[in-house]
Amino acid sequence: MLLYGLLARLEVQFAHLVQTAFPDPWGWIERLTPDSRAAVIGYWEIAKRGGVDIGPTASLMLSQLVNIVSSSDRIARAMGFRTKREIKNLLKALPDLRNHVAHPVRPLVLGESDVAALATVVSALGLVGRRAVELPGGALE
Repeated sequence: MLLYGLLARLEVQFAHLVQTAFPDPWGWIERLTPDSRAAVIGYWEIAKRGGVDIGPTASLMLSQLVNIVSSSDRIARAMGFRTKREIKNLLKALPDLRNHVAHPVRPLVLGESDVAALATVVSALGLVGRRAVELPGGALE
């Protein structure tokens, strides 16, 4: 449960980062794959037709947020990383971790090597989460 809470908080932080870094949502929508782009735009349009417009980030999944965040040099630098590749390397395992955590009957650890891999991912999750929260005011504006 602890990991799920951390991942959920990071997902919210990433959505906020994306909204702040890209005031015009088309700036990040264009970074998605065509299928993801169609799903996001479709969800957004259907919600608006239903009288609810909370923006297109509401339809993003963690993996899509990770891709957007790790494709932006601006976000990476604001978070204290030298390049977007540095943050991309830290984040690449998060979607798999989230999938394992979201399905609690699947074991996170099957062997000794899984312990080290999990520790690495959790460490990256903590680092990126702290940096996302500690962004100085106006860093992305």
